[in-house]
Amino acid sequence: YNLSISNVHSNMSIITDDISWLFLAEDTFLPALLMMYLIFSFSAQTGEVSGELSYKISYKIAETKNEVLHENKDSYELSYEADNIHFYVRKAAHMTEYFLLAVAVSFPLYVYRIRGIWLFFLAGIFCVGFAGLDEYHQSFVNARGPSVRDVGIDSCGALIGILLVQAFCWSTLHTPGNKKYEKNVEKPQNADKSGETNHPFPLTTLHRIYDTQLTQLKTEHPWKKSFSPS
Repeated sequence: YNLSISNVHSNMSIITDDISWLFLAEDTFLPALLMMYLIFSFSAQTGEVSGELSYKISYKIAETKNEVLHENKDSYELSYEADNIHFYVRKAAHMTEYFLLAVAVSFPLYVYRIRGIWLFFLAGIFCVGFAGLDEYHQSFVNARGPSVRDVGIDSCGALIGILLVQAFCWSTLHTPGNKKYEKNVEKPQNADKSGETNHPFPLTTLHRIYDTQLTQLKTEHPWKKSFSPS
């Protein structure tokens, strides 16, 4: 009896977590919107402001490297090194922005069962389209302009993000533990030969878990009326 109760509690916890995830799924596009706003904000900076910001980051990288490796470089040498990596820092920032955007877009699409080639297609078209639109936006900003090369760099970052989400979600859903779990709840105890339970509406996996445990309790302890489904 205690084992059956613990199973119900365990499965009810799973149901609660999944329901919470479904509610969360309604807001999962919010990170993507925030990333779009962030990218748009950076693109709205003038060429001078944007260049100064990326140069400060480049100098900080050179300075940190100097301290960690004990290179004992003076400020002139640090400035020279920062100039050399400035271009790569700016392009790495482009890739990082669109990597995060792709992740923020792909996760909610995966939640809504858009997967495989369709995930690559929809998330990819969205990210590449936004990259092109963002470059066009920069044509109206002082000392900045559109760049096809930057769209290509952004697209590479987006592709990596989509691949990572696809691989992570696939590996998470196809672990041996999850396969065993799905097998155990594939056919409830009160299912007929067709595999469907005697309910007036189709049952989801979560319903089946709950229905199986309640049926088991009702069979083992028929006097316990409170376990009857309402």
